[in-house]
Formats: sequence, structure tokens, C-alpha cells
Amino acid sequence: MENINLTNYKIVDTFKETEKQKIYIGTSLDIDGKMVIINVITDEAIINVINSVEEAFLIATLDNLLLVKKEENSIILVTGLKDATPLEGFIEDNLLALKTRMDLGLEYLKHILKYDQLNDPLKSVLVDEAQIVVENDDKLAFDELLIIEDEIDEIDFNRITRKIGTVLYKILFYDGMETTNPLVTEELNKFIDDLQHNYQQFNNIERIMEEYRKHYIYFICMNNINQDEEEPKKKPFSGFEYGGKPKPAIGNKAIAVAAIAVLLTAGIAYGFKYFNSEDTLQQPTLEEPNNTIAVADFIVEKDGPHWKFINRSTAADGDTIEEYNWEVAKNGVLLETLKTQNVTLAFKESGTYEVSLTVKDSNDEWSEKFTKEVVVLLEEDYEGFNNNTEGTEGKYAFEISYDEEKIQKDTVNYRRNDYSYKIENTSLTASLSIDDVKLDTTGFLTFWIMGSKDERISVELQIYDDKQRLIEKESIIHKLQSDNNWEMVRFQLAKAHAVKLVLADYKNTIWIDDIKFELLK
Repeated sequence: MENINLTNYKIVDTFKETEKQKIYIGTSLDIDGKMVIINVITDEAIINVINSVEEAFLIATLDNLLLVKKEENSIILVTGLKDATPLEGFIEDNLLALKTRMDLGLEYLKHILKYDQLNDPLKSVLVDEAQIVVENDDKLAFDELLIIEDEIDEIDFNRITRKIGTVLYKILFYDGMETTNPLVTEELNKFIDDLQHNYQQFNNIERIMEEYRKHYIYFICMNNINQDEEEPKKKPFSGFEYGGKPKPAIGNKAIAVAAIAVLLTAGIAYGFKYFNSEDTLQQPTLEEPNNTIAVADFIVEKDGPHWKFINRSTAADGDTIEEYNWEVAKNGVLLETLKTQNVTLAFKESGTYEVSLTVKDSNDEWSEKFTKEVVVLLEEDYEGFNNNTEGTEGKYAFEISYDEEKIQKDTVNYRRNDYSYKIENTSLTASLSIDDVKLDTTGFLTFWIMGSKDERISVELQIYDDKQRLIEKESIIHKLQSDNNWEMVRFQLAKAHAVKLVLADYKNTIWIDDIKFELLK
């Protein structure tokens, strides 16, 4: 056993040694009896990836990561182990109703949403079934252990969708499933099969979550599956067996050894770059809704000078939506009411507008109001702002970082600076991380984009605080108006220490330039 200098932890045994890492079982000297895994990584590729991440950021994101220690030729990760039951053992030992299973599936997806900021190799590690345990309160928890098996260049998002599908299959169907509605198994089976083959071309966890949420709302909320339910009786699931043969029961082995053994069996991959704190994710909260009325919903699309509000409302099973009521307000003052299914607006003044929608179903029941804010900054108001560009001078100076395999500097095509950021269509998504912003007041982030006419580009702005926690997200779809002409995109933001621009759904090459933070004089 090699000599490792860890002040607060003691190595008690060697668990595994490979060319890439050495894994030890240890105990914490600060917390009596707390078992830990001491993971000494010597693989150069993963060391380079870890060194690109701030230590505080890493620890804040991975709940079970207790310590990161960087040595000359290695990195030591100390990870805690939860006193909990592996997922498979929990399912085998408990008779779970379908609603309980679907709740667990939703809980799983909501937890792994925080991994969307990581690159694909680490996502593949952290979404794996081997990470999941169930605590005494029947809540899911994650071990978040990093064990290296595969090569980093072998991981893509298709593999991640398959792993997520494997977990959802285990939660929903493993060890028999009770239901009197064959449509439930048919639709959920099809959804998991979509994940296995990635037919829907998912490129992030959030999209998978939203697709699952549709099934959750339809089957749990609309159809009220679990009401007046008798004591569940297990029925073997006769559909395909997803993800290979079931593993043998784990039994009553020691928690630490069982957790590690499952990890090694699963063949976990590795790698990571960016992350965010789970408790700040801006995700929808699913409370017990009234499942007999319609649900108002819409998306926003920016189309040149126009804003399109596209209806996505849903009625309860068997009902239809008969009437729409849109309200447009500014500073609490109602400006306009519209009755069409979809709405297109051309705002005449800069500012923040509240657009709301309620819908009435065929039972004459109105939905709850659904509202989104739209920040409008007209071209004529653009010069009324103080502009701050990338650099090292000034109160709001900032630095931009990015994955050079996805984004390159283009010194031929640019708008204002000596270069632009060129993003080719060889990747599904690309992001620009803007650090050291230290913005302490409300303003705007603007940038210019160029590409092919009618290209609809998904743009997400992620805002982080000084502890690298995600505090806000906003998404738009920007439709390019012409070929190879620069167009401005704007976001309103308040206090921010760092931001990230995530671009997706582009089919052709696009360019980004002239990124600025703008404050009212």
C-alpha cells in the first residue's frame, strides 16, 4: 500500500488497483465510523479533465465528494458512502404500486438534471444505476463514485440515453409491475425503447426529463391511475427485457462492499468539466394537480423583430380546449388581450413584458394562469448602455472559455473584434463559459450571431453565483433572418458571477461575436 498523506482520513484496506487508478477503503478521522472511498487517479487524460475544474465547484456539485487533493502525478478523490440500500435490492424487497414507481422515475430524473452541465463521459458515470441507493425514508440518493473503466473518446450522449433507459426500466418494470391498464406498459415501454435507440435524438437530460414528465402527467395526473387502488399484485412484465439479464439479488452484504461491487460490475466510464448545484436548478415542481382541468402552457420563439408565443396547452383525457385567453402586461399594467390559439407580437418599447395564457376546456373549466416574462431591448435603445467586452480592465471585465474541439476562433469572419467564435455542425451542442463577470446590478447580456437563413437555434443562458451555483436559466429560440448577416441576441440578467451560453439545434455552421454586458447609464 503506497504512502498517501491525508490528514483527516485513514486507509484501512486496498480494494482495487489498475493502471489508471488505485481504490482504497478508508475511514474519516473527523467523523467516527464514517466509511470513505479513497480514489487515487493516475490516468493522465482524467487528470487533465479534473485540473480544468475549480475544486470548490467540483465539491459543491457532487454531494458525496469530500476532498480533492492534487498531487504532481495524481489526483486523490475522497468520497463518502451512504448507509442505504442499492436500487435493485429495494425494488425486490418492496411491493411498489405503479404510481410509486413513476414517482421514483421522476425523482431520479430531477436529481440527474444537475449533471447536464458536465461533459458526456462524467454524465455516463453519474447517471448509471450503480450510483443509485435508496435511503431509509424511501428517497433516492447517489453514491457519485468515480471508477474508471472505459476510454473517454468512446462516450457519447447515445450511451447516456441507454443508461438512463436502463435505470427507468429497472424502476418501472423490474421484478414485476402491477397495473390494470395495458396502455401504461405500452407507452412507457415505447418511451424506454426510444431511449435505447435514441430515436428522438436527445442531446441533454432536460429534454429526457420533459418527455418523461408528459407520461407522468398523463398517466398519474390525468388518468388518476392510483385512485381507489387495491393492494398491488405483481404481474411479470412480458415486454422486452431492457439492458440485459437482471443481476442476481445483492442480499444483506455490507453496504460499502456492495456499493463498490455494483459499480465495478456496471462498467462505469469517467470524465467531467462543468456542473451546477442541485438545489438551485430551475425545474418545474410537480405538486398534486387538479387532474380534471386543462393545463396552460406555451413556448416563446424570437423571429426577427417579432416574438411568437406558441400554444402547448393540454386538456384532460377526453376533453378538448375550446377557448384561449392571452394577456400582455408591462409593469403590472394590462396592455392587450388576445383570443387566438397562438400569438405573434412586435413590441414598440424596450422593457420587461409579462405574457400570460389561460385556456378553457370543453367542460367550461378554466385552467390556472401560465406566465412568462419577455425582455425586449429595441435597436434604437442599444446605444443607451455602457458596453463591456472581454478583457482584463474595468469593473465588469470577463474571460471566455470553451471546448476547442467544438468551437474555434475565426480570424476571417468576425463583426467587431479580431475574431469570432466559429461553431460547426459537427457537435449537437456547444457552450461559451463567461467567468469573472462579477455583475452586481441588473443589465443585459448581448451577443451577435451569424449563420444560415431560417435556422432556428436554441440559446440557453445559465447564470451562476460566486459559489458556482446555478441560480437562473432562460431559453429562447432565435430564428436567423438572412444568410451570413450578423443579428443581435439579448438576455436580461441581474446579479451574476459567471454565465454560460449553451447553443443547440443548429444544422449549419454559426458564428458568435461581440459579447457584451450592458448597464443603463
